[in-house]
Amino acid sequence: MTQTRSVEWLLASMMVAWGVGLLLPGDTMALPQYRLLSEMAPEFVWAAWSLGIGGLRFVALYVNGSWRRTPLIRSGCAIFGIIWWMLLAVLFISATPGPMPAGLMWYPVFIIFEGYSAFRGARDAFHSGALQKWSMP
Repeated sequence: MTQTRSVEWLLASMMVAWGVGLLLPGDTMALPQYRLLSEMAPEFVWAAWSLGIGGLRFVALYVNGSWRRTPLIRSGCAIFGIIWWMLLAVLFISATPGPMPAGLMWYPVFIIFEGYSAFRGARDAFHSGALQKWSMP
């Protein structure tokens, strides 16, 4: 059975889309659900974080197999993805008075699939020998 990394491509795309959404004209951080994020860092920092992890993930997925260490990068990006989606979920839940919007239920799904992606990347790293001692060519 051929294994694909569709979930990883999807999560990387979502992370890049989230970052691009912050770069669009307008002050996204002025919305009430983003209040806690804006108190921690300006909008461009969150956009850079999201674009950086998503972009690095795209590169690692694209090069995957050409360099045996790319599964480590994939796994690391998935761990950062877990942290990112969890941070957003907690901050959005904290900033939302009353009943939770249905959209917040996506974040636990993202976190679960990021965990799965981290596991797959770590497993691939083990099987590819990425955890062996670094050697010079």
